[in-house]
Amino acid sequence: MHSPATDGRLCLQGPNLTLEAVELEHHETVGRPFVARVVIPQLDPRLDLIGRSLQLVYPAPDGTESVIAGVIAAARVDHAGRGELLLCSHAVLLDHTRHHRLWLDRDFAGLARALFEEAGFPCGQLQFDLRRSHPVRPWRLQADENDLEFLQRLC
Repeated sequence: MHSPATDGRLCLQGPNLTLEAVELEHHETVGRPFVARVVIPQLDPRLDLIGRSLQLVYPAPDGTESVIAGVIAAARVDHAGRGELLLCSHAVLLDHTRHHRLWLDRDFAGLARALFEEAGFPCGQLQFDLRRSHPVRPWRLQADENDLEFLQRLC
């Protein structure tokens, strides 16, 4: 399969969609979801991209392909058709609503999977690489915190 990254190009890819990008500005902060601003030279303003899962594919310094998966949180098209997209970590889906609830008989992975699924994340793509054991607990309290804060606290 041909990869745009092998040609030195930067692009966003998703089901039935490939957008070539000309600019990338990526921000990461410890404990917060990443945010990437991606500029597309020509973007159809009729495309409904908000909330859509896409992959940012770009060439790595060693010549291999790097991929960042995320969700489009914002889109803007100027009068000349130049588009600016905000690609965020899927974890932002967990950052919207505060909850006060009691979770029963779950381990960390099961709880994280339930929270991501509730937020609309395609759970088939979740992979867990846990450094320590997180046993099933009889209960866990989520007290006036959003789902992302709750998961960060449990880690």
